[in-house]
Amino acid sequence: MIARSIGPGLALAGLLAAGALAAEYPERTIREICEEATRSNQDKAGRPLPLAAHWNAGGVADGFDATYQLGLLTKGRHILPWFGWPPTDRWLEQTWKPGDPRRQKHIDSTLAAYETPIRELARLKLPISFLSTQWESTLTYNKAFFGLPPDQNPNVLSVAGINVYLDGETLYGGAWHLKAWPGTWLKSDGLLGDSWHHVAIVLRDAPAKAEPGHLLLFVDGKQAQSGDAACIGAHPGDICIGWAGTTLYHDGKTGERTDAFAGRLDDVLIFTRALSEAEVKTLATHAAGPDAPRPSQ
Repeated sequence: MIARSIGPGLALAGLLAAGALAAEYPERTIREICEEATRSNQDKAGRPLPLAAHWNAGGVADGFDATYQLGLLTKGRHILPWFGWPPTDRWLEQTWKPGDPRRQKHIDSTLAAYETPIRELARLKLPISFLSTQWESTLTYNKAFFGLPPDQNPNVLSVAGINVYLDGETLYGGAWHLKAWPGTWLKSDGLLGDSWHHVAIVLRDAPAKAEPGHLLLFVDGKQAQSGDAACIGAHPGDICIGWAGTTLYHDGKTGERTDAFAGRLDDVLIFTRALSEAEVKTLATHAAGPDAPRPSQ
């Protein structure tokens, strides 16, 4: 829901405009926010341009709260002010029992926190958003969706990819293409911390369907394991170093921010062809030597 604080048709604007704070905001930014937030999708000038907003409207410390949003406006940022819906009766009843003094205290503190910024937005005649739905959240908390296999699961963003990661002292190298095969993860145990290792994963020219020996994992120039693989081909996604939220792990789980790599990396190379075992050994022992294959090859 967007309430536009302008004109006599909205009591909110008239009631809150009096006594508003005085602050300096770029007039052009304020005008453009008003235009884009209220522009129709069928406007002759074209579809509205996007405005930035955030679901964290103050529920977490140092979040996208009202004070922070007003500060962004003074800097000329194009945002859609959003304060979240005030506490509903259903939420209050689920949180506190009737008569609990914390209930009324929460209501009073919320309204007090809303009053000053809303007065300021009313003075600027800016649109205000109080409601932000998360209709897609059911895809995560509903097991009917979240429990689907990866190739059917709407929460899986990467249908294909290659990754290398550590799980404790076990190194994994994996590849997958959910439309062709569920994936293969090779491993090498016993990698101790505080030591350097050369790691390479090679996807050989693979067929349309997974066949043995097309995925190889090398550690310190020696082949650790080989496994099934199929052609991956072009697919959407990012190249990430350190952490990737759209990656897949050997246990079927997807990436979390707590999974970020805690260590150091050096000489990360990506080749457009499959390296031979001899070339991998050369890289592991003489990474910068004249005989080592280069990424452009």
